[in-house]
Amino acid sequence: TQPWMWQFGGHHLAINATIVGDQITLAPSLTGGQPVDFEIDGRQVRQLAGEEDLAFELIGALTPEQRSAAVLDDHFGNMIYGPGREGAKPKQEGLCASQLTEKQQELLLKLIGERIGIARKVYAEQTISRIASDLDDTWFAWFGPTEPGGASSFRIQGPTLLMEYAPQHLGGDPTAHTHAMYRDPTNDYGVGHVKQAE
Repeated sequence: TQPWMWQFGGHHLAINATIVGDQITLAPSLTGGQPVDFEIDGRQVRQLAGEEDLAFELIGALTPEQRSAAVLDDHFGNMIYGPGREGAKPKQEGLCASQLTEKQQELLLKLIGERIGIARKVYAEQTISRIASDLDDTWFAWFGPTEPGGASSFRIQGPTLLMEYAPQHLGGDPTAHTHAMYRDPTNDYGVGHVKQAE
């Protein structure tokens, strides 16, 4: 009957699930890994593979003019919305989703859904619906090479979404160590759901 939270904390998996009645948010949450590619029980694993592949598919689907707006640097960027960045606000940088075609917007939402989809489907769909309603105020920014497999990072920023994916350069191959962050600037730790319930 009261808002409550379940937390799991680790260096490459930090989940904050806040439950307010029938509403759940997983903002903020961080996933990542090192090594990203490994084999276990004879099975090859590539962490965050779906998200990485969709990101490269999206940047590859842009026209040269769109890509020129989206790509802000030829080197991957550092994570700016990671742990300790409570209160962060989205920036209007890169390419605005209003400049995307319908198919490109669908691909952007599919990429966002890959991250949001760690929640149960009914809750993920609610979150995606809110994000989709603000798509014209959502921005996609890319840093690094645009060829699949490159050491690249991206940010997607909108009224209810702060999402980023970034390699971590700690010597050696930066693509072997990645962090991925999700925040909702209106609902981190369920503050938005609590206000609605009051």
